[in-house]
Amino acid sequence: MTKRRPGFLAPLIMVVALLTAVLPDAVVADVTSAIGGFRVAACLVIAGLALAVSLLETRLIAVKAAVDGMVDTINKQIYGEDYQTIRDAVSILVVTMKKGGEGKAVARRELERLSGQSFGDDGDAWASWWEKARPTFRTQKMRPKPPE
Repeated sequence: MTKRRPGFLAPLIMVVALLTAVLPDAVVADVTSAIGGFRVAACLVIAGLALAVSLLETRLIAVKAAVDGMVDTINKQIYGEDYQTIRDAVSILVVTMKKGGEGKAVARRELERLSGQSFGDDGDAWASWWEKARPTFRTQKMRPKPPE
C-alpha cells in the first residue's frame, strides 16, 4: 500500500491567487515572458518553485537534526556522557572571569583544572583562548589516553 501524500492543489490555488494579487507586475511579466504563457501560468510556476523550496527546506532541517544527533552520539562515545555539560561549564566560567566579581577565584581555579591553561585573572585572555579552543576543546578527562 502506498502512503498517500497530503493534497497540495488547494494550497497551490490559494498561493496562485495571492501571488496574482500581491506580486509586482514586473515579476509576473518576467516569468510570463520566460515561459511564454499567461499570468496565471507564471504564478503557478512561481508557486511551484516556492513549494519545492519549502519542501527542500523541511528535508534539510530533518537531515541536519539527524546529523547533529549522530555527532552528539559519537562525541558521547568518545568523550563521555557529560562532554557537553563540561563545555557549557567552561563557557560559563569564562564569562565569570570576564565579568569579575566574587566567583572569579573559583572560576580561575576550575578553568585551570579543566583546561590545563593559566591566564591568571585576565578575563579577556581567557575569553580569547576559549574562542580559539572551543571547536576542539577537550578536558584532561576527555583527551584520549596516550598509548602505553
